[in-house]
Amino acid sequence: MQKITTLLYLFCTVLLTASCRDSRQAADKDTPDPAALNDKAMRIITQARDSSAVYEGLFYLDQAIAMDSTYMAPYINKMNTLLRLNMSDKALETLQKLNERKAIPENVMFEGFIYDRELGDTARAREHYQEAIRLYDEQFGQTGDSVLLLHKGLAILFTEGREAGISYYRQYGSTLAYHPLYGELKRQAEYFNKEQFLRELW
Repeated sequence: MQKITTLLYLFCTVLLTASCRDSRQAADKDTPDPAALNDKAMRIITQARDSSAVYEGLFYLDQAIAMDSTYMAPYINKMNTLLRLNMSDKALETLQKLNERKAIPENVMFEGFIYDRELGDTARAREHYQEAIRLYDEQFGQTGDSVLLLHKGLAILFTEGREAGISYYRQYGSTLAYHPLYGELKRQAEYFNKEQFLRELW
């Protein structure tokens, strides 16, 4: 159980890093209102003792999205909150709206997770995992950022399975060995179990 949980933590770290990077960009704008609303919403949600407070937080997340429809953080926070409320259809709708405006591979992967776990649509899920791989390759071609190759391994695990994931991380060992997460991801790939990963996701 601990091994899969660690892999889940690593994926969530990737997703949150992308969201935080976007958050810093929004906070640097002359009018940082969407970032302030997002922060206010999350303070309310994390301290909520009943559902009415959670819905108040969701209201502020919607306001942040309305102010800047390309700002990623409130979409991600809204999606996570809705999933915890067992509102997977609304969570999927939120993520789809974000991906229509600003698709990044981690978010496309998460859309696949929802199709896989909540809707049981493995074919649609696989399409999203494959699209994430395409986006990783496209972005790597544009930037040459080897971290994208590191993250791509997670999508390989979901489309081609554990053995392919292990082989992938070994293949890029000389390129990725410098990254502090490489060794851990390579080890976690050896214990990868898709069903358990999805079960522990939220």
